[in-house]
Amino acid sequence: MILAFRTEATGSPLCHQDPGHQSQPDVIFFRGIIAEDDGTEIDRLETYVRPLHQATVSPFEFETHGLSVGKAQEKGISARQAFNWFEATARAATFLIG
Repeated sequence: MILAFRTEATGSPLCHQDPGHQSQPDVIFFRGIIAEDDGTEIDRLETYVRPLHQATVSPFEFETHGLSVGKAQEKGISARQAFNWFEATARAATFLIG
């Protein structure tokens, strides 16, 4: 099986900070599709993800993708829910594309 995924975040990771530090960016949109090797789609998840921290989106991200922290807060699922879907499908996948 193949898992293709994409995320949009509030910025780029800060290598000098601990991964759990509140200044690290948050994923605010997740898209994943799991498919058979022949391309037959099995499942998909396309959703906003509620940020864990106080976050802002750069004007570039907003203009390019139409993403906003407000939309993520209002319409998003928890980061845990998104991660659980990703983890379960990644375990089943033979290939990851992201």
